[in-house]
Amino acid sequence: MVMGPTWPTATVGAPQSKRAEKPTALLVLLHGYGDSGRGFIDIGEALQSALPDVVIVAPDALQPFEGGGDGRQWYSIRKATDETRAHHIAVAAEALTPWIKTQLVRWGLTPGDLMVLGFSQGAMVANTLALTLDPPPRATVSVGGLFAAPPSVRSSKRPKVLVLHGEADLRVPTALGGAAARELRARGADVELTTFPGLGHGFDPRVLAAASKALVSGLSSPAPTSSPSSSPSSAGAGPSPKVPSAAWKAGLRTLDKTHPATPLPATP
Repeated sequence: MVMGPTWPTATVGAPQSKRAEKPTALLVLLHGYGDSGRGFIDIGEALQSALPDVVIVAPDALQPFEGGGDGRQWYSIRKATDETRAHHIAVAAEALTPWIKTQLVRWGLTPGDLMVLGFSQGAMVANTLALTLDPPPRATVSVGGLFAAPPSVRSSKRPKVLVLHGEADLRVPTALGGAAARELRARGADVELTTFPGLGHGFDPRVLAAASKALVSGLSSPAPTSSPSSSPSSAGAGPSPKVPSAAWKAGLRTLDKTHPATPLPATP
């Protein structure tokens, strides 16, 4: 556990391979409602076999979890409404941006060396970061989230976003994942949507494999630039990652276990 400039951060160090003297990229993991960086970092440990030279960090969310205990939240779902959710997510993304820049400097990386993966509430923040960061992340993976952002939030830089969603998700219904993909695309992102039959609100080996493939592909693409006129990157398929089964108990992990069982509304 290392301390970031603003809040605690769990870290998977790099490089792991002998060919690299320093990290090739930074992957920021954004946990779900009621989880923590420490609780979410095992996703990074599972991904590291596919990303041996990438530093993987998982910061705690901004606020103490309103349900009690040691968990954290990016914003209060008890106070948020359909009308205010976009504002709360934008505030979280804005607060996280300077911390991300500090982490890049710390590891000797540039803004074009960033990737982001978010789950549930963290995916909502990741979706906004994909559109607001300049340059955008090499890859953004959004798992089990929705999209809510002010109308002004859009990008001319074609950020690459992979939206992953369980078809049996009762907490954030699959329809919201599809709506997120459409809205991200309408606001300038290069979006791919994949849904998984039988999967609820969480991760399984299929999600991990799809996320790993997108992140490896992001590493093989040209680094994004901050120029609005830059052309979209052409991502390669990348190698098929090995899914470390030891990271998954019974083949499935639901991360924000404290998330209320009541689904969010069918529309953002």
